[in-house]
Amino acid sequence: MVAVIWTCWQASKYGDDVDSFIALSRGAMRSLFAPILRRAIRLALCSGLVAALNACGAAPAELAVRDRAIDELRIGLQKSRDEHRSETEKRIAAGTEIGALRAVIEGECALGLARLPACDVLARDALARAGHLNELRHRLQQFRETFEAIGDAQGVSVSLRRGRLVLSLSAELVFDPGSVELRKGGKDALRVIGQRIRGSDALSARSLLIAGHTDNSPYPPELPFRDNWGLSLARARQVLLFLVGAAVRPTDGPQPSELGGGLDPHRVAAIGYADTDPVAGTVDLQSREEQQKNRRVEIILDPAADELLDLTVAP
Repeated sequence: MVAVIWTCWQASKYGDDVDSFIALSRGAMRSLFAPILRRAIRLALCSGLVAALNACGAAPAELAVRDRAIDELRIGLQKSRDEHRSETEKRIAAGTEIGALRAVIEGECALGLARLPACDVLARDALARAGHLNELRHRLQQFRETFEAIGDAQGVSVSLRRGRLVLSLSAELVFDPGSVELRKGGKDALRVIGQRIRGSDALSARSLLIAGHTDNSPYPPELPFRDNWGLSLARARQVLLFLVGAAVRPTDGPQPSELGGGLDPHRVAAIGYADTDPVAGTVDLQSREEQQKNRRVEIILDPAADELLDLTVAP
């Protein structure tokens, strides 16, 4: 386009120059050379115009190539901008999430630091209770070792029941069926029990409860004890009387017919549960084997004040 404009401007300029030159010529020279000179100038101008037009024809193809390259660059640049924006948004979201997580962690740390003194107190208390519990377990183990080795008498067992140490003797070992009279095997076992209790400072300082139990078989009302309450209490009383009996014969005065357990009568009491506290079956339904387990006399060691709660978790 620039070449065309330039050529047209030059043609106008040289046309004016030719006309001025011809106007100044005189005579034959004017009539002879004017047509030839005008043709030559026109030919030259046409050649320049053709060259300019050819130059103008080549420019659109080059511009098309350049436009395509520019479009490709523009598309690539836009794609890069989109990717950069996406990454930026991801980094911003990640930063926000990290900030929230940091706030939560800092809050938990602050709360933990605030609770640390209380945790220290709880830890010290837990250690103290653990030590106390170990001591109670040791006491229980000593109690078991003290009484589990009572000869080879059948029907003697040691257990922890309702937070209290219990030494249980089967009714068949201690009494004749339906009777409150002590059998020889029962007396022998009770003498050893009394001896073990007297020989232990910890046990001899405790209060003992002698508890009688029956099975769920109805007691004939025409018999001396009228019901299971009377029978269980009478049996507990007989065991109590034997345990508080003299363990050695006095040097003077009346002599006992037989030696007993030698326990302090001020620390022993008796109670009858009848059939209300079975260790096997239920009050209403018991097999023969369960009835045999429920007919028993228990020597219960009352716990000290510091054992009332803790013995419930001892093994």
